[in-house]
Amino acid sequence: MNRHLFLEKYFADYIALCRRRNPYSNHDQMVTIPPCFDEVEALLMHFSKHGVKFVIGDTLAVIKHLHPYYRDMRAGIFRPISKILLVISPKLPPIPESWEEVLDELGNLLWISPSRGYVQFQEVNNIDSISLDEESATVHCPVMDFKTVFVEKLKVKKHRDLLDLLSLADSMGIPENLETELLNEDQRKNLNRLKQWLKRRLAKEK
Repeated sequence: MNRHLFLEKYFADYIALCRRRNPYSNHDQMVTIPPCFDEVEALLMHFSKHGVKFVIGDTLAVIKHLHPYYRDMRAGIFRPISKILLVISPKLPPIPESWEEVLDELGNLLWISPSRGYVQFQEVNNIDSISLDEESATVHCPVMDFKTVFVEKLKVKKHRDLLDLLSLADSMGIPENLETELLNEDQRKNLNRLKQWLKRRLAKEK
């Protein structure tokens, strides 16, 4: 499998659904969507061309680890994303032609694709320290591994993060040796809440 086939297998259908079923279309928030599949693939090629390392994180990484579980629409777990998050190092390359650069209300840098899809970036100093999903690394399309994305989601910054956590735990369980990670107080509290939720769910199924 190469990068194109990997992206197509895990993300093409999901991205297309996100662009049709955006959950943030209310009067209080700006409606945004992720770039189309071809634009995502071209953007990653652009990064590679300029020697910029990247790792796919956030909910897109969750989707990779849940595949093909997220496809079960009847389970009610499908949640569109409004933008894609890429962790990068050392810094952003020149913006591709026909793309735009803006700041959101929190001052985060966003790139807008020609089809009006949004990408957010997180610059890090030591991207090589991020643990990667093995399959993604072999095709040069790095995605955070299960434990890493789980720990990130334990920070629970948004309601969507909690839903992602519940889906991961329900489908794959809690990563082994997670208690040995350097979790902060909020992450430990959220981990305990998650364990209680799983315990109650198992009790109901008996």
